[in-house]
Amino acid sequence: MTGAAGGRERGFALLIVLWTLVLVALIVSHMVAAARQETRLAANLRAEAELGAVADGGVHEAIFHALDKSAAHWAADGVPHRIASRRASLEIRIRSEAGKVNLNNAPAELLVALLRETGVDPGAAEGIAVAIVAWRARPGQAPSMAAAYRQAGRGYEPPNAPFESVRELGDVLGVTPAILGRVAPFLTVYHDGDVDPAAAEPTVLRAVEDVYGQMPAPGRAEPDESVVQVNVTATMGLARAGREAILRLGPASGGKLYQVMTWDNAP
Repeated sequence: MTGAAGGRERGFALLIVLWTLVLVALIVSHMVAAARQETRLAANLRAEAELGAVADGGVHEAIFHALDKSAAHWAADGVPHRIASRRASLEIRIRSEAGKVNLNNAPAELLVALLRETGVDPGAAEGIAVAIVAWRARPGQAPSMAAAYRQAGRGYEPPNAPFESVRELGDVLGVTPAILGRVAPFLTVYHDGDVDPAAAEPTVLRAVEDVYGQMPAPGRAEPDESVVQVNVTATMGLARAGREAILRLGPASGGKLYQVMTWDNAP
């Protein structure tokens, strides 16, 4: 009996030791996995910061070439410029804001036509155009839509003031994220004149023709480059970073040769 009891005790002790070893192995494995995950996370954060700096450098590269009046000048024509280095590559495009429809002074008919050209249902396009005009109109210049915003559960009303950015259009009644994504590339708040045919995308040209019957002939061979949009895509392996900037070129305050209107991350 004593021998059998002693054997059971030794077996039980061995089982405890084995379970202890398994537990220690699991703890060590978890610690190693956590350390590897933290290492990868730190590496990803470093690569993201590095790639973001490369993308910002691409905007500065675009500014340099946009201001350069020599043969190295980059026109605001949307043509991609590619720069490759050992670690990363850049694609840079410069477009004139003069080829876009101004969100603050375009007539409702042109807004409807542009929305329809970007795939918005005609009925929805007319409702959105009315809401845009009401948003930017001074008090008394357009019917108030405050009640409609309250009924839609919005916690705000139209400000009766000009749009400060194209992104603000997303707050207008009827404008979904999908609609904003489709129409935003063809809108601006920085160019007050008529659409410049030399700088306009086909979508904008068709909208203008729908309203006015024809597009006036370009007054100049090259696009107006007083205000431009710069789009930069930086890639490093499978990682990528984007920047979008609106720049006013020419003498600015403080003796600068340009003025940054916006500078944002982009997909």
